[in-house]
Amino acid sequence: MKFILASASPRREILMNEILKEFEIIPSQITEKTESEYPNELALENALAKANDIAKKNPEAIVFGFDTVIVHDYNILGKPKSLGHAKEMLASLSGESHIVVTAYAIVHKCRDMELTDTIFTTVTFKNWTEDQINNYVEEFQPLDKAGSYNIHEIPDDYIDSLVGSYSNVMGLPQEEFQKALENYLCELAEERYKNEQ
Repeated sequence: MKFILASASPRREILMNEILKEFEIIPSQITEKTESEYPNELALENALAKANDIAKKNPEAIVFGFDTVIVHDYNILGKPKSLGHAKEMLASLSGESHIVVTAYAIVHKCRDMELTDTIFTTVTFKNWTEDQINNYVEEFQPLDKAGSYNIHEIPDDYIDSLVGSYSNVMGLPQEEFQKALENYLCELAEERYKNEQ
């Protein structure tokens, strides 16, 4: 069975390595949507589009797509457009709670199968000083990160609380995704067994 991760994210690659021993990485080249009234639908649409983009060319493979958005004060925060924009995002999150939404899509074209879900995690930052924000942006270059940060790069004393899946904030909800994948693979194995009888 061939598995493909339709993502260029090094964080997702690391997390996926803890779930699967072998998989191929073929990043999707689709243009992600950035606006929607409903953040969970936006993340889900992007994740599914990424997976389908690669699955069309690899119908026998099981393809995984992911998308992460951050919601603060009813606003969707995507990737910053500049370092100045990143600083503005982090300043808006300072001392506040926000929700991290990650959607996953598992697509198997030859069986016309799509399995999707969205996972939510609430993160609360402590108050960040201007120097802390500037130092983070200069050190970690957050232009490819939703909300301008990666949770594993942030010192523990910058975070007040995290409720939900930590790996979800990194862009791949390991426990939920692994359970869904295992259930699907079991279903696939049972179907093959019945067909061989």
